[in-house]
Amino acid sequence: MSLFEFRIEWDDTQFQASGARLQQTFERASPLMADLAEGLLHSTQDRFVTSTAPDGRPWAPLAPSTRLSKRGPKILVEDGYLSGLLRPSWTDNTAGVETAPLPYAQVQQDGGRKTYEIKPRAKTALSWPGGRHPTAKVIPPPLPARPYMGLSKSDQAFIVERVHWWLGRAFGGRGA
Repeated sequence: MSLFEFRIEWDDTQFQASGARLQQTFERASPLMADLAEGLLHSTQDRFVTSTAPDGRPWAPLAPSTRLSKRGPKILVEDGYLSGLLRPSWTDNTAGVETAPLPYAQVQQDGGRKTYEIKPRAKTALSWPGGRHPTAKVIPPPLPARPYMGLSKSDQAFIVERVHWWLGRAFGGRGA
């Protein structure tokens, strides 16, 4: 009978050093997050030009009555106020896009599901260009969602590419 002994020894010094470097890299990731936030800002602003949601679907068309009252044909772009208030937002471990808390921003993003009544304040009836007749009240239809915030497939690819670049730079590979 023979005795067989097998031993594996592994020096994990390099592995532990790499793990520590990886941890430090992501603890100090504010520059990466700023870069991601800027890229996502540009992508979000582009949606106002293309009138498309992050998933690529076109925004719902304007109602005929809305088209009559607008100065231009673009959706969500009357004076650029909503898109102009977008700004990049980041911390050491988060990146995103935010906007000022406009009352209509969330309704445009998610749609207006709440129905309400519009009544005249100073007169007895409401009237507007293109309206059928003066009326005592109006119950507008729910507003369709026109999402402008969110991650598109190209946003996701951008994030993966930038993180890959960041890690390559941190570990001495290809990067800046």
